[in-house]
Amino acid sequence: VHIMKRIFSTSTSFYRAGLTGVLSSLLMLFLMPMSTAFAQSNAYVRVIHASPFVGTADVFVDGQKLLSSFQFASVTDYVAVPAGVHKVQVALLGKGINASVISQEMTVQPGNAYTIAALGSQPTALSLQAFVDNNQVLPNRAKVRIYHLAPDAGNVNVSVGEESKLNAMSYPDASEYLNQDAGPCTISFS
Repeated sequence: VHIMKRIFSTSTSFYRAGLTGVLSSLLMLFLMPMSTAFAQSNAYVRVIHASPFVGTADVFVDGQKLLSSFQFASVTDYVAVPAGVHKVQVALLGKGINASVISQEMTVQPGNAYTIAALGSQPTALSLQAFVDNNQVLPNRAKVRIYHLAPDAGNVNVSVGEESKLNAMSYPDASEYLNQDAGPCTISFS
């Protein structure tokens, strides 16, 4: 799994707008189309590290290490995962599976794509949240989905292009897909 490098500073001045803005920009689905011929026995999962309280972490699925040195604000590519129930554990880097700060069962259905976000508004309230993705895109079109994963940002207003507006998105939430013409698009947050 290829993990993206740290995209922005975690300083307070960039935290609120940065996490929401960077994640939404990364998740413009026209940049990551998937085949419509899903294998019947697999689901497709990508992971977002959206909890500043976890720090750099190792991620285990069903007792096996899936990700190592997974940094805050990183997003993985999609990987095929057998459909069904899986135990997902997140531990601080090098501490091992027995020191997990998140341990949660996640169910994935065959043929579906998911974004799973490691979340937490405080160190004692960490969890995983799954969002079902729809990555099928029509020719010359793009779909944009905004994920509000910044716990201290409050409600966020988002403009996508000149026509699409999302008002008062709350943490943690994902928008419906916004259909846009393919090409450059301005995304604004307030």
